[in-house]
Amino acid sequence: MMRRHIPMPRAGFTLTELLIVSGLTLTVSGLMFACAIYLSDFWHLATTRLELRLEAQQAVARMAAELQSATRTDQGGSPPNLSIPATPANDRVQFYLPQDVDGNGLIIDATGAIEWDQANPIQYQYVPGLKLLRRLVGGNQTVLANGVTSVAFSDQSINPALFVDEVRIQLTLQRTTPRQRTVSAGATAIVKLRN
Repeated sequence: MMRRHIPMPRAGFTLTELLIVSGLTLTVSGLMFACAIYLSDFWHLATTRLELRLEAQQAVARMAAELQSATRTDQGGSPPNLSIPATPANDRVQFYLPQDVDGNGLIIDATGAIEWDQANPIQYQYVPGLKLLRRLVGGNQTVLANGVTSVAFSDQSINPALFVDEVRIQLTLQRTTPRQRTVSAGATAIVKLRN
């Protein structure tokens, strides 16, 4: 009887098959790595922009809350309260807040005039070398924002579109992401003063 030869199935891959699979695996891995880097970069950009915008808005809101208590013009014998230097030095402002100076529990004196804490002027100052915006009062310093690239305070003498009792604040912040991308964000507010 004659036996037939039945071919046995191969056990393994040919060199060509291994090279093709390796090439495809490397290509897919490279694409996935590039996609991961792109998504990471996008995430850092979006996160940094959001953080900057939030920090700028918080700094402007804090300044606006205090400036609403200041006044621009003479009120019952008080000197004009708020002062902004002319352009281009309008990156700072100084003002006073109402305070019960005579201890009667009111911020209005016997003549009906507002009492101002003239011993402790409040100053917002931009320090370009340190890239920060600070609040100074009574020798104490508080940093309102870091990474500051520009600050501008404007009143009617600088911007005629503003009313006499308005101050405009413009703040721009900047940071660099881990992938060396520069991101900027800003906030602007027009504050109505007490008078």
